[in-house]
Amino acid sequence: MLRRFFTRCAARPSVVASAVLAVASLVALSVLAGGRLTSAAGPQDHRSDDRRPASPVPDVLSPVLQPPRGLEAEATGPSTVRLSWQEATVTGRGVVAGYRVFQDGTSTAVVSVGPEVLSAEVGSLEPGISYGFTVRAIDADGRYSAPSEEVELTMPARPTVSDGPQGTPSHAD
Repeated sequence: MLRRFFTRCAARPSVVASAVLAVASLVALSVLAGGRLTSAAGPQDHRSDDRRPASPVPDVLSPVLQPPRGLEAEATGPSTVRLSWQEATVTGRGVVAGYRVFQDGTSTAVVSVGPEVLSAEVGSLEPGISYGFTVRAIDADGRYSAPSEEVELTMPARPTVSDGPQGTPSHAD
């Protein structure tokens, strides 16, 4: 009987995958139930003798977004900054669906870009003021990564009008 089962499994890999998934699901349910399984013979305790609860099974299928790395900022004008970063990585199943730029620790993104875009511009900044920026990756289910390391930039001050050579006021007569 086992020979016939394994012959069928070799011919149909999807059957093997389904069986493995079913067994893994039962094991996970057993762990979540505290190690108690019920069979035709009645409840059986499969925990160790010290009666400690089983450790939870890690969720290896849920995606985990790693934060973008290498965030850099450069003032591109008196009130505009260009941010650039390295691509975020994903462990588990899932993909990066985009990036969100946050300013000064706020919880609302000031810029949103797609998954292939690794830079953004932020405008309407005041000259002479320091700003902090972070970037977070987001997946298709709306889960955010941790924030990148913050980068801080002080915008250049507005140029002052010179009074003339040697500090003497210039006059139009």
